[in-house]
Amino acid sequence: MSKFIERQKKIYKSLKFCFCPALQKTVHFTSDGLNHLLYYRRRPRNHQERHYRAALISNIVEVIEHAMQAINVIRSDDPLIVTWSLTHHIRGQGMVKVILKQEGAGTVKFLSAMANKKTKKPRA
Repeated sequence: MSKFIERQKKIYKSLKFCFCPALQKTVHFTSDGLNHLLYYRRRPRNHQERHYRAALISNIVEVIEHAMQAINVIRSDDPLIVTWSLTHHIRGQGMVKVILKQEGAGTVKFLSAMANKKTKKPRA
């Protein structure tokens, strides 16, 4: 694994819980979130994708603390699984999206982060 990824992993592991005003809940950072940034369905993401997602780690807390609204999606009713999507503009990165997850009455956990990519208009 590259030195950059190792540094970003240390940064992630140093993150403490933070408060999300949009949800009015505390968000916790677990190994599931870090694994989701670096792996997809238990397989390592490609090199470019790993670096792109790892580079967002230093912006996660800022997005959670400054997002104005959360988009709620219920993934499952039994057991209840709820995810939220938060977006916030980060200088130099553009819009960054963070996904949070809560299972049942458990804690809200960080799940993933990605930059919102602008889509090109289709050619006529």
